[in-house]
Amino acid sequence: MLRRIGWSFFVLIFIQLFSASGMIYAGEWGLEVVTTDYPPYSYSFDGELTGYATKVVREALEQAGQAENITVVPNARVLAFAERGTNVLVYPVVITSDNKSKFHLIHKFSNRILYLYRKRDALDNSKSISEMKKNFVVGMKRDLYTREQLHRAGFKKVQEVTTDVQVLKLFKIGRVDLVAMGETVLEHAIQQYNESVPKERRFDPDDFFAFDVLQESQGDEGVYAVMSKNSNSRLVSGMKRFFADVSRQGRIVEVAHWWTNDVEKEMLQVYRSALLRAGYHWSDYMFEGGAGNRMRKVLASREDVSHRPHVMQTYMGPAVSEWAEKGVLLNLDDVAESENWHKLLPPIVDKGIRFGGHYIAAPVNIQQVNWMWLNPRILEVVGVGVPETWDALFDIAEKIKAAGFIPLSVGSEPWQVGVVFENLVLGLGGVDFHKKALQDLDLDALGGKTMLCVFECLRRVKEYSDQDPVGRSWTQSAQLVAEGKAAITFMGDWAKNVFKAAGLKPGTGFLCVPAPGTAKFFLNNTDVFAFPKGETANVAGQLQLARIVMDKSVQRRVNIAKGSLPARNDILPEGFDFCARKSMVLAKERCMLPSFNFHQTVSEEVHQLMLDVIGEFYNSDMSPQTAVKRLRSIGETSLN
Repeated sequence: MLRRIGWSFFVLIFIQLFSASGMIYAGEWGLEVVTTDYPPYSYSFDGELTGYATKVVREALEQAGQAENITVVPNARVLAFAERGTNVLVYPVVITSDNKSKFHLIHKFSNRILYLYRKRDALDNSKSISEMKKNFVVGMKRDLYTREQLHRAGFKKVQEVTTDVQVLKLFKIGRVDLVAMGETVLEHAIQQYNESVPKERRFDPDDFFAFDVLQESQGDEGVYAVMSKNSNSRLVSGMKRFFADVSRQGRIVEVAHWWTNDVEKEMLQVYRSALLRAGYHWSDYMFEGGAGNRMRKVLASREDVSHRPHVMQTYMGPAVSEWAEKGVLLNLDDVAESENWHKLLPPIVDKGIRFGGHYIAAPVNIQQVNWMWLNPRILEVVGVGVPETWDALFDIAEKIKAAGFIPLSVGSEPWQVGVVFENLVLGLGGVDFHKKALQDLDLDALGGKTMLCVFECLRRVKEYSDQDPVGRSWTQSAQLVAEGKAAITFMGDWAKNVFKAAGLKPGTGFLCVPAPGTAKFFLNNTDVFAFPKGETANVAGQLQLARIVMDKSVQRRVNIAKGSLPARNDILPEGFDFCARKSMVLAKERCMLPSFNFHQTVSEEVHQLMLDVIGEFYNSDMSPQTAVKRLRSIGETSLN
C-alpha cells in the first residue's frame, strides 16, 4: 500500500513538473500558427518558408514540443486571424498604440521605422514637403498600417500594389516618385528585384535616400508575434516563455550607442538589415548626445558581467584600450586575420584598435575633426572671404557682428568647446605642439606661451559667439549657420548632415574648409564597436556583427549615409559627397593625427580633467593664465 501511494505521488509530481515546464501547452490546446508574406520577416524562397521571424518561431515551437505546421495566408487576412482566432499564434504583425490592446503580445521581433525614400540622384531641393504631399505619387505595398500613416501625414496620391518588388518596378520607370517602406524591407526588396532584371536595370541600395520618417516605433510598438485575447491564458504564458528562451539563446544582439538623429538612424539601418539577414536581431540601447560621455559613465557603472550590452560604441585608442586592460573585451584576432584587416586599414586605425597586439574593436569610420563650416551667403553680404588664419577669422568676425549676424556658433558643452580648443592647438602650434601638449603631456607645452595664446584666442571665440549657448546641442549650433543666423561653426564631418537636411548643397549652400592653420593636417576621430565578455555574452552574434562592420559594402553604405570616410582603404570615392571627397584627399596626402578631444591620445581620467578645465574656462571668467596653470598641474599629476 505504501509502495503504491509512493509511486502515485511520484507520478503526480512528475506530471505537475512536466506541465509547469510548459512542454504540453502547445499541443494541449491545439495551437495554430499563421503567417503572411512580409519579407524579410517571413517569405518564401525556392518554395520554402523562411525569414528572420520564421526562424525564431520555429525555434520557439521546438522548445514547446510543437510540430511545425505554419499556415501562410494573404496579408489582408492575417489581422482577422490575430483578432478573432482562438489559440492562434500570428506573425509578423505591426503593433501600434492604436491596436496593441487587441492582442496578447508574445514576442517583439524589431522596432519598425517607416521611411519615405527618394532617388538619391534626383533630389529636388526646390520642392517643399507640402508640395510633395500634394503632387508626388507614393508607392507602397498594400498594407493598412502604411496607408494610415500616409493618410495622417497628408499625402494625397498613393499607388498600392501587392508586393514590394512591384513598388520598385514602378519607382524604376517613374510611375511613383516616392517609396514608403519599413526599416528592414527595402534592402530585401532590392535584392529580389535585382534577381529579376538585367544587370543594367538593377538598383544599388545607395540609389535610395531616406528623406523623411513617416512613423517610428514608440514604447511597445513594433513588429510582433501575437495571440488573440480569447486564447487560453496558460498557453499565452507558455508561448511567451518559449520565445524568451529563444532570445536568451543568442538571437538578440544588444548595442549601446549614441547615434540618435535621423541621418544616424539611416546609417544604423544598414547594420540592422545585415544582422537580420545573418539571423540576429539588433536591439538598441541608446544614449542621447554628448559625444557618448553619458553612455561611458553608465557603462562604467555596469561592469557587473550580468549587465553588459553585447556591443558598445566607443572611440579607438585609450577609450577602448582601457576596457581591454580590464580584460572585459572579446579578442577579435580570428575575424581580423581571416578578413585581412591589417592590409585594409590605415596604420593609425590598425594601431588604435589593438591592445597588447590583439584586435579588440571593429572600426566604423574615419572622421575629420578639423572642419570649419561657413554660410557663404553671409560672407557675400558682409563682403569677406574664407579666413585661413585665426587673426583673419577674428577680423572678419568683427565685420560679421557689425552686419547683424552671429559670427561664431559654439555650444557650451565642454566637448563642443573642446573641438574649437583642439583646432586652436593645432592651428597655432602645429603638429609638434599638438603632440607634445595633448599626447605626451609635456609640461613645457602645457604651461608655455603657445598654450596661453590658445586660451586667449578661445576667449575671443567666446566674445564673437552668441550669448545663449547653454544646453545647446552641436546640431542646433550647426542649424544656426544653416538657417543664415550665424556665419561659422566648428565641428567634425558629421555636421554636414545638418546642412544637407536643410536642403543646402556644399559649395553653394554651405562651405566645408579646414579650420584656420590646419589645412596641412587631418585630425582624426574613429568610431569603433567593442564587444564585451560576460554572462550575457552572445559570442556568435558579436563576432558576426564585427564581420558586418568591416564588410566592404557595409562600410561604403554606412559612411555615405553618415558623411564620414570608410575605415577600409580600398573603397573608391564615387558616391561620396563633395566634403567627403576633400577629406579623402587630405587623408592620403596629409599627416593624420589622433584627436585629443575624441579620447584618442590620453587616458580617460586625464582627458576628463583637462576637458573640465577647458569647459569651465569657456563658461566662466577664469583667466587664460589660470587655465594654463591648471592644465600644467594635471600634466604633473599624471606623470607622477
